[in-house]
Amino acid sequence: MNCSTKQNRLCLAGALALLTSSLSTHAHPGHSLQDASTAHLFTNPDHLTVLALGGIGFFAAGYLIQRRLPRRLLQGSGVAAVLAAMVLWGLRA
Repeated sequence: MNCSTKQNRLCLAGALALLTSSLSTHAHPGHSLQDASTAHLFTNPDHLTVLALGGIGFFAAGYLIQRRLPRRLLQGSGVAAVLAAMVLWGLRA
């Protein structure tokens, strides 16, 4: 990873902040993942927001990787997570 430029350091800080906040956050208080139905997990806006933020964090983290395959895998999984959140949000409406 090359964090020598100011832009790369800012991107790294942003990616780490997004990943740690979105992946360690509870979507909303009141239940654990085992207590909710699958339909609730895929249709609740709070859960979809966490999925989208995690995807943005993966995409930003992939920007910092020098090797092509790991970079494309992170960026692809980030895009897939954001697109999945958008599709699920659209199906919810």
